Amino acid sequence: MLKNYKILKGTASALALDDDNDPHIEIRIEANGISYRIALNVRSKESPHDLLYANIVDFKHSSLTEALEVLPMGLTDIRNDLPELAIDYVRGGLIEREDMNVAPFQLSGPKNDLRDFIEPIVQEGIADSDVHFYAFGEAWGPENNKPD
Repeated sequence: MLKNYKILKGTASALALDDDNDPHIEIRIEANGISYRIALNVRSKESPHDLLYANIVDFKHSSLTEALEVLPMGLTDIRNDLPELAIDYVRGGLIEREDMNVAPFQLSGPKNDLRDFIEPIVQEGIADSDVHFYAFGEAWGPENNKPD
């Protein structure tokens, strides 16, 4: 488990697509008057570089979705406070490996890479303040000499 494993619950307010040298999709999340920047890694540093994804439109997992709904807005420490939320989608049986697809980071053409898949979902959430985003991962930043 990550040393600084957290979950961030909030609403999305902005989206930025990084260039090919820094393959992340950055999303601005607002919670309790604090603005957070999350960076979705969309290309692995290790070979093979492409990531796997599953598109589950109506994800249901009663114990997980109920636990997420009651979380307070903002950062919650998973490691110390809620270790039951430390999820592994495949090992935990939430997603079957066979249901996942390779997602190239960026290809020319429409709807054929991870950016094309994620961007409309985030934009829809930005347009609807009732949509909550849940970001799992290691909390970081702010970074020296890199403005948020």
